[in-house]
Amino acid sequence: MLALPHVFHTLSREDSGEECMNDNTMYTTSSDLELAVDGGCDQLVGIVFPSISLSVAEAAGLANTHLVFDIDEVRPRSSQPVTLRIFGQLSNSAARPSAAQADLSSRARTTETVLWDPPASNQTHELLYSPDISRIVGEILRTPQWAPGNSLAILIERVAGSGVRWVESYAVNQLFAARTGSSGATPALELRTRRAMVP
Repeated sequence: MLALPHVFHTLSREDSGEECMNDNTMYTTSSDLELAVDGGCDQLVGIVFPSISLSVAEAAGLANTHLVFDIDEVRPRSSQPVTLRIFGQLSNSAARPSAAQADLSSRARTTETVLWDPPASNQTHELLYSPDISRIVGEILRTPQWAPGNSLAILIERVAGSGVRWVESYAVNQLFAARTGSSGATPALELRTRRAMVP
């Protein structure tokens, strides 16, 4: 039987970053994240979740694991189709994005990936959920020397389509807070597990 949802939050804008794939320039102070094109630049978006209280033993029991975003803007391209690829950094303790060139694209990738066709954004501050990324998170938890309390990184890149989804790089969403009984901070990682969580 699945446990109640557990939510892990980013703590500030510094927990996310964007890399322009034209020249590998990093942007780490933006108020929003473009999934996954900014102007004429395809972006690799990285989000680091600190202090993940999951053990290696819990990797096999993960279910309904989703990224949660707060829609920042609605523009004409918000309703256009786009296909994104979600993957993780294969690391037992991911560092925050930095200004170093190619910071995100130089990170080791998980073998597990998930394709995502996000729905159109209709209004600001509605919640946007990714598909289930349990297998990606599980692969990260199985990296050597993983320990509860370590951080993990999830990355997103464009595969096809002209659409863009504008999401907050850090914001408290009151609807999300009320629904989960959490702080409501986004981006967030929401999941269930078939085993008891480590406090």
